[in-house]
Amino acid sequence: MRKMLTLLFVSALLLSCSKDDSISQLNTLNPPSWIQGTWVNDMDFELRFTSNDMYISDMSYLESNKSYIDSGVAVYYDESTSTEYTIYMKTDAVDMAVFEFVKISSTEIGMPTGVVVNDVTQYGVFKKK
Repeated sequence: MRKMLTLLFVSALLLSCSKDDSISQLNTLNPPSWIQGTWVNDMDFELRFTSNDMYISDMSYLESNKSYIDSGVAVYYDESTSTEYTIYMKTDAVDMAVFEFVKISSTEIGMPTGVVVNDVTQYGVFKKK
C-alpha cells in the first residue's frame, strides 16, 4: 500500500509540471548542463554533477547518488529549468528528501538554507572548481 501511494504521489508530481519544466524518468538523474562539473563551498564541501549522477563529499570521499538507485535503496527523480535543478529522493528511512540548486551565475550555484531574512531566501553558495 505504501509503495502504491508513493507511486501515485510521484505520478501526480510528474503530471503537474508545466511544459517548461524538464523532468527525467523515475530512477534516473539528468543534471542540466549548466550544473555539470565540480562545485565547492568555503568549508571544502564538494558537489560533483555528471550527465547522469550527483556526487556528494563528506570531507573524505565522494559518494555517488546513482549507486543508491542501482542498488534499489532509493527512488529518485529530478526536474530542471534553465536556472533551477531539484532532486527528489525517497528511501525506506526518508519519506521525501529534496535537494534544490539555483544557478546564481556561471561560476556559482546556491542551495537554499531554509533561512529567510527580510523576505529573501538565504543560500549556501558553491563556486565552480
